[in-house]
Amino acid sequence: MLQGGFIHNGMSAGQAHSAGLMILQGMVTKQASVAAFADVFLVTALLCAIGIIPALFIKDATKKSVEEKGITSMLERRAVMLDNS
Repeated sequence: MLQGGFIHNGMSAGQAHSAGLMILQGMVTKQASVAAFADVFLVTALLCAIGIIPALFIKDATKKSVEEKGITSMLERRAVMLDNS
């Protein structure tokens, strides 16, 4: 189909064949790139989901120490967080 169109526009059979192969290669490359980006997106989404689940169970030690000491002001909380790090 591509080759026939090129021949109709005045190319020789060999040139039309080469031009058709070049266009076909470009189409395959674009399709492979789209599929690769989709795969990378899927893997990244899965890794993020796997990382979020354990993060939900991590307890905030600073928050616990602030609550235990009865600290209420923002400056006192900041001082406790700096001491703990």
